Amino acid sequence: EGGGEGGSGGEEDGVGLREAEVGGGVWCVSLPPALLAPLPQELRKPLKISDEWLSKLREMHTATVASTAPASAPASASAASAAAAELRFRSDLARLLLRYKALGGSGFQAAIGGGAFAVLRASFGARLECFASPLNARSAPFCSAFPDVDAPFGSLGSFLEFEPEEGAYEANPPFVPLLLRAMCAHMHRLLDRAEASRRPLLFIVVVGASSALKRHAAWEDLQGLAAGRHGRAQWLLPLHAHGYTEGHAHIAKGGARAARRMSSCDTAVFVWASSAGAEQWPVTDGAEAALRAAMKAAIPRTLRKATKANRHAHAAKKQARNHSSR
Repeated sequence: EGGGEGGSGGEEDGVGLREAEVGGGVWCVSLPPALLAPLPQELRKPLKISDEWLSKLREMHTATVASTAPASAPASASAASAAAAELRFRSDLARLLLRYKALGGSGFQAAIGGGAFAVLRASFGARLECFASPLNARSAPFCSAFPDVDAPFGSLGSFLEFEPEEGAYEANPPFVPLLLRAMCAHMHRLLDRAEASRRPLLFIVVVGASSALKRHAAWEDLQGLAAGRHGRAQWLLPLHAHGYTEGHAHIAKGGARAARRMSSCDTAVFVWASSAGAEQWPVTDGAEAALRAAMKAAIPRTLRKATKANRHAHAAKKQARNHSSR
């Protein structure tokens, strides 16, 4: 394998890791030719990751490997074991970056900012994210779509197979109606079970309240839960009054601060909880105000440029829809 983070990384026989020529704390993760050959051309270029995210993923990987190691496994500090651990990390990192690069779309993995998540943690005790990835998760464990590549970094697998009996959880799912409907059904069942067992369970759900979603049955499901016995609060954040962290924040030179993005639509925030959950984590005006302020702080500083970019994005989407309808 050879080479630390500053070395060439042994690209000929393993996954290489070297500082990118562009600098700015960005690293290149390169694959050996034998692994590159079957990949599409667009995936053959070196994968990139920022210093900040590389450190974060290394910590998550180390913690996950340690937590899943057999209790009888001896701890070794030898050079050989360190090299093996580094090889495993780089291989897992390459698979992870390839998967999410293949998905594409900076908005696909966009997430609420660190400030907003800190508010949810402080106000409601929400620590585990129901729809995340190693790239945008604030901490491990978390639920995600691809446990085959995400598990080495702390993924518990799909939220739809996650069965918590109590606790507080944040959900910022992809704005896909069918997935939202499945999420609502799953949360409803979990909340009913928690109510019957008198356990504290709470979900904070953040979804894009687009006009398209409001015409779908998924919106009715969301509103049904909000109006039911588990509904505790519903807040609407106007389009230009909040932002998110870009899905490509892991390759941004300036880190999360440089990867802010305006929201592309209004955002709805729902708080659903069992009776015990509502008592343990009550909804307050202060929590709502703090969340609104934190989401507003995620707006890019260059608001004019961000707004212009959004207008261009909306125009492109409209043109694509018109073209497909012909």
